[in-house]
Amino acid sequence: MKYFFAVVTLLMTSQCRFLDPDARRLGKPMPSIDVLLLDSATVVNTKNLPNASATVLVLFDPYCEICSNEISAIMKSINKFDNTQFCFMSIASIADIRTFYASYMGKKYPNVHIGVDTGWAYLRYFKPLGVPHTSVFSSKKKLKKEFLSQVTVEQLLAEVK
Repeated sequence: MKYFFAVVTLLMTSQCRFLDPDARRLGKPMPSIDVLLLDSATVVNTKNLPNASATVLVLFDPYCEICSNEISAIMKSINKFDNTQFCFMSIASIADIRTFYASYMGKKYPNVHIGVDTGWAYLRYFKPLGVPHTSVFSSKKKLKKEFLSQVTVEQLLAEVK
């Protein structure tokens, strides 16, 4: 009987890695995602973002309060992310994202991109259960960390260094 519990415990703990998103995609290359920027004419692909020490992709909804809090906190500390590229994307309308941008981001930064994931590629690749969903990629554009809900600036800073 004692071996039964040992085997069950071993099986349960070994299966947990399949539930952890990092275990499934950690080290995988950044997906190719076309993002239509707010000018409604420019499309940037995540794989073509300028080289940086890290790249952070954030899926958000303009009407999500948690998303607003996360992005607002990041933007208040954007100077701490001097060699990090950010790409904020949503599947909402461009008009809704423009309103969000005006409220929470305000001005342009060379390392910040925001727009519409026109092909829903982020959703298809990561299959997030909710927003915000944040993924951090290394300088070699390999997945380092995936956050399934709100992330703090401190957590992001720890991952991009």
